Amino acid sequence: MEKKKTYQEAVDFLESLINIPVPEYFFTAKGERRKITERKIFIKRLNYLLKLINNPEENLKFIHITGTAGKTSTTFFVSSILQAAGFKVGSFISPHITSITERIRLGDKFIASEELSEIVEYLKPYLTQCAVSSPHGCPSFFETMLAVAFVYFKNNKCDYVVLEAGCGGLLDATNVIKKTEVAIITNVGLDHTSSLGETKEAIALDKAGIIKRGCLFFTAERNEKIYKIFEKICQTKKVPFRRINGDYKILKNDLTGTEFEYEREIFKTKLIGEHQAGNAVLAFEAVREIIGDNYKAMKKGVAEVFVPCRLEKMPDEQLIILDGAHNVDKMKTTANFVKRFKYCRLHLIVGLAANKDADGILKEIVPLADEIYLTRFLHNRRRSQYFRKMKISANKFSKKKTSLFIDPQEALLTTRKNAGPQDLILVTGSFFLTGELRSNWYSEDYILKKRKMI
Repeated sequence: MEKKKTYQEAVDFLESLINIPVPEYFFTAKGERRKITERKIFIKRLNYLLKLINNPEENLKFIHITGTAGKTSTTFFVSSILQAAGFKVGSFISPHITSITERIRLGDKFIASEELSEIVEYLKPYLTQCAVSSPHGCPSFFETMLAVAFVYFKNNKCDYVVLEAGCGGLLDATNVIKKTEVAIITNVGLDHTSSLGETKEAIALDKAGIIKRGCLFFTAERNEKIYKIFEKICQTKKVPFRRINGDYKILKNDLTGTEFEYEREIFKTKLIGEHQAGNAVLAFEAVREIIGDNYKAMKKGVAEVFVPCRLEKMPDEQLIILDGAHNVDKMKTTANFVKRFKYCRLHLIVGLAANKDADGILKEIVPLADEIYLTRFLHNRRRSQYFRKMKISANKFSKKKTSLFIDPQEALLTTRKNAGPQDLILVTGSFFLTGELRSNWYSEDYILKKRKMI
């Protein structure tokens, strides 16, 4: 009898896809990667695989979301509101915090580990066929996870699928879908500039690639110059578009969540930060054509959303907040919350990915800290920022004590020893770092069993 594959074997296989050799034409004569060709290939590779498995994404109704900040929270809000309105909703997000099952959800539950393993086994022969026959090579980890999601959503006959783009829009693997019901761009900031462009205008054009004929378009972007880019594209494609302004009133914003008023109705969310009210309103307006003026569904949907590592307070005697802010815009939001929060001293644990703007990110948060602990994440598929580069950046903006730890757990342990009862410990700079440290309170086994983060 053939041995049943385990969840961990499925995870190991998926993560191993990073070592699949890429086709020779990815490289120039000098052996340098062709950046443009490399990004275009994501959709081509995935398309080849999807055709082999009879295009499970066809006939699914998609709501496609991208943006520099807030796209995961908005994805969860959209999904939860639709579910509260009575629809069967699938959602796909990235990255995950602890378990890869977090990337694929049906309603408010992650895909079961057994189902993930079964779908991976089903895909393996087709991945082999891609490796042997496809001119574009074998799909990557991200593309394969997306294929797993499409199969899962088709099997479960989802009414709607809420799809969060991984990076950008036009050439992101999620843009393999041919038709979209609703396209949402939360906002545009300077992130992933090496892939998407050096200016906000260039990044906006890339993200606008998710706008397709026949869809509705919504954005919360306030920059008039950027909005004009979206407006022009929508007019060319004859797509109805709307900008969602901040016409809501914050009633409460503390560690218990956020309460706000919109259209004379009161809404509450567990998520911390005024910006989450904006994400909730954007999500509601984006699905209003589907659910109508269903304030009951919006209230229920917004109230039930939980997103880990977004100003998340840990269940601990000490005041410990995990926040995955990993670009300048997100760190500004985090810093604004910290400025309004009451505490004695701020102990800051920071780890950044190698491709992030250390100066820009640390400038926002380091001046607020009383003690700074620089560390890294242990993720084996992503490079951490050089310690020396982070330390030089931190010292530009603060003269406070700065310590370095190669082990993030040691950084947390030392910080906990140093922090007083009225102090705030903030872990930030990367979802990889916050995800690793979050496991001190919520293990992967716990998450796999509950199929939820809390």
